[in-house]
Amino acid sequence: MSQIHIVDVDQTDSLRLLEKAYKTVYCPAVIPADREPLEDWIENLRGNNDVVAMTIIVAGDGLDSDDPEVKGITTGFHYKGQDANLIAYTVVDPTIASEEYGQIQQEMLLQTTRNLRVLAHENGSKADSAFIELPADDAEGLKNFQALGARVLNFNYVSPPYTEAGAKNRNLKLAAFEGDSGLPTTKDAKNFVRAIYTGLSDYLPGPVQDDPDYRRMMQEIDVSKDFYGLQKTNAAKPGPGSRPGM
Repeated sequence: MSQIHIVDVDQTDSLRLLEKAYKTVYCPAVIPADREPLEDWIENLRGNNDVVAMTIIVAGDGLDSDDPEVKGITTGFHYKGQDANLIAYTVVDPTIASEEYGQIQQEMLLQTTRNLRVLAHENGSKADSAFIELPADDAEGLKNFQALGARVLNFNYVSPPYTEAGAKNRNLKLAAFEGDSGLPTTKDAKNFVRAIYTGLSDYLPGPVQDDPDYRRMMQEIDVSKDFYGLQKTNAAKPGPGSRPGM
């Protein structure tokens, strides 16, 4: 089984491992327009961001050696003051065999969710579940994430632009992984939408509250009659939850 490493940029070897994962796994998988600068990640990990706290997981073999084989990377953000956690990217080297691919992805997601829970607690938040954006037109990918424990939420999700040159993404589904207190409620979903739109408000044409997609999503969540059984699930399982992935 591959090793899992929690990046600590104050450690030289850990920073070097992050740089290799960014160049060899993350960049080939993410188009240039959507890539987040490595420098921003480093600043986030050092706590120099008033909006988010960040965690990064690297997976591979021989990670403590002079020539590590990096196989995957996952990034996650806790939105400070918003009670919301996001798993931003989870990337595995596509040349990895399917069985190992799934194991690596599962372990990275699981550790990322744990780390986000800790970051939330450190920032005075009770958020212990995590949200993830998934391509709506990738049926196989959605199925795979559902097998790992993701629950797709029943409203029309639109992400804000992630960069100054970017655009909103209307081809996404918002999914959630449960935490110790169970699956997220509609309140948790609204917290997340508010957090991500507020955190990326510099890339919107106007105030968050005036954005038509933001207003519509908040209304859809409010009136949802079947939020994929989230409220019912929480009522039936008020104690610690469990899931196969994340």
